[in-house]
Amino acid sequence: MEPHFAPAERSVRVVAERARRDRRRATFVARGLRVLALCTVAAACTPIQETSEDATTVIGPVITPEYTDYEAGAEVARLELAAPAASPFVLRATLPLQPGQYTGAGLTSPFVVVDSIGRQAPAQVEVVGRYANDADGADVVELLARVERPPGVSAGQRVQYSVQYAPHPTGPDLIPLPVVAGLMSTPNAFRIRTRDVFGHRYSANLANDFGTPRERVLRDGEVARQVRTYETMVPNSPVGGNGGTLPHMMGVHAYFTTWKDEQFISLDLRVNNGASGQDAADDRDDPLGDVYFESLELALPQGWTLLTSFDNPYFGEPYDEDGFTIWPIVAPIANGDMHYMPAQAQFHRRMVLCRPGAESAARQCLEERNLAFCRPGENASGEPYLSWWNPASARYFAQNTPLPHLTLLDPEDLRDSHLGTLNTEVASLRDGAAGPYPIEFPTLGWAHPRGSQYGGVHGGQGIHLYEGVRIAWAASADGYRRNQLWHRTTGDRHPTALWNKDGEPTSAEDWTVAGPNGPVLQAWMWIRPMLGEADPFGFGSSPEFQRQAVAAQGRTPSYKEALEDFDFMDSEHLVRYTRIPKTLAWLGNDAIAKDDLALQGELSRMSYHPYPQDNAGNAVLTGMRNDIKFVDEYPGQGFRVNRSEGWMIDAVVTQYALATPDKRADMRPWFLDLLDVFERGQSDCMGILGAQPNWVNYNGQYRTRQSISESIIEHALWGVRSSVFDGVDPN
Repeated sequence: MEPHFAPAERSVRVVAERARRDRRRATFVARGLRVLALCTVAAACTPIQETSEDATTVIGPVITPEYTDYEAGAEVARLELAAPAASPFVLRATLPLQPGQYTGAGLTSPFVVVDSIGRQAPAQVEVVGRYANDADGADVVELLARVERPPGVSAGQRVQYSVQYAPHPTGPDLIPLPVVAGLMSTPNAFRIRTRDVFGHRYSANLANDFGTPRERVLRDGEVARQVRTYETMVPNSPVGGNGGTLPHMMGVHAYFTTWKDEQFISLDLRVNNGASGQDAADDRDDPLGDVYFESLELALPQGWTLLTSFDNPYFGEPYDEDGFTIWPIVAPIANGDMHYMPAQAQFHRRMVLCRPGAESAARQCLEERNLAFCRPGENASGEPYLSWWNPASARYFAQNTPLPHLTLLDPEDLRDSHLGTLNTEVASLRDGAAGPYPIEFPTLGWAHPRGSQYGGVHGGQGIHLYEGVRIAWAASADGYRRNQLWHRTTGDRHPTALWNKDGEPTSAEDWTVAGPNGPVLQAWMWIRPMLGEADPFGFGSSPEFQRQAVAAQGRTPSYKEALEDFDFMDSEHLVRYTRIPKTLAWLGNDAIAKDDLALQGELSRMSYHPYPQDNAGNAVLTGMRNDIKFVDEYPGQGFRVNRSEGWMIDAVVTQYALATPDKRADMRPWFLDLLDVFERGQSDCMGILGAQPNWVNYNGQYRTRQSISESIIEHALWGVRSSVFDGVDPN
């Protein structure tokens, strides 16, 4: 195998690639990307006027926001929720900001949360996403504050809290209650385990990374601390031969959150059969192909209760063993059949661990009863609140346009509708039942997939440029939780997991090597690997003997055929998946959702990129490499891009909007490549981007573009403008 690029080599390559693109861009910069105004094709062609290189190309209509310079003590936002039953509680809400209001530097928090009788609570601030220019800091943050329910307000009553601009020193880091701290420091307190077809046990200590460089700190302040670990279940006692063990079983992301003055811990798990094979020297990340397992259990010290956000028929009854309580996350099948997990499948569970007597407060947190939402409006001085509806702080999704005022829709009616849908689908998941549409199948073991089996089913259902708009307008925790349920059930049918052994999604950089004619990205991808072309991951060499044993013993589960027939959401319909975690990220700073969006972004970059797949120069037919070749030969005529590229671009820019500055530095060259081919390929005549040969009509004599596909591309490019280059590189 040829060597991967070392970091230093990558830097040299990035500089060289940028210089090449800058030279080419000088010719085409004036052509620009005339997006969002191109939905109607002009009847006649008008020559494009070339301008100087120094001219700044305007992309669509520009709204110049009027920023507010808030003084200390000013009310900057209002947060609304239905008052929880347990009080005090940790209120949390996401809030969009103006440039420079929070950079995360220093030991100062800019906000306090104030209730209706004037009680102040310092707000812990966590970054959700960032402005394109790192110097502008966070564009969306999460506020967390421990507050009380105001006097005279009953549980369930709508209540608002004020956010004031009051810079103050941050408090000490969270010190959890002794009972919680004791659990977090107990050896082997969080052990997950499973068995294979021969009864061999595999396990992992989910707390193994605590305090090590592998631990990812996601929230850290005086109110809440969240860390993510990643472990792979390995054999307790490795055994060789055809009746032996696999090198490993599933990988597990664990998200631990401790809360100020609470006797519970939030614990979310994501289980995957998507090892990437990126480290050739370590068999713990080798792909398994389709895998069978008997059950999946979590061993916890006795004295703690495990609650799950959404019950299902395979959440089993706990039992005691050697001082631990064993909680079956996926219980065994009663008739002895094995559970089946296709290659690249993954699923997640949202849970809390609580002490006896703390169940009510724990359930309140688990069901998002402490989640508040920012509101439109203005303060007593006439200054607009920071919100999704304020043009100066409109930072919803990567496109960052103001949300509409849904004044014709009653928020209470919307909340009632969300609750009705939530209750119906919670019951379906709990009972393992099919229906209502689009839940077409009953429980399939660990999975309860949402939607039709075909991943590219026609129609507009779920094809939403934006999701969560009505949830935000109605300040609907039930709507948010409904989307959590959709995230779970849609994820059950979208097997695209490719995680490296450190728990990060595999990336284009991981599979790019130095070829004789330049970089080569060895993986043939179109969201999922095209294994018929190449298999650098190792799926084709995964062990067969356990799959053969399951068949020989007659232990194949009855649901296998139905589950394996579920396709992933293909690139032309990828938004049916991404729209859901996007909502959870922007409205709730949800860690699972943000990681899943990062995975979809990496898969999209690996699918649409400028490099060949082998040393002979062969490349994915519909990839960026072949688009570059076409545009080189036929510049300014449009090229073969449609909604597929649009949704993948949107996935990448979504990842970028939520990424750290270090990750953004790795991703930015991809956007330069993207703009290079789109600028040169855009039609000089009509400004359109997509131009597909139409083999259905006219015998392929004409190229056409579809208006909705063009709009999807333009929408994605607007995100590129706003989240990648605005304030960084206007040209």
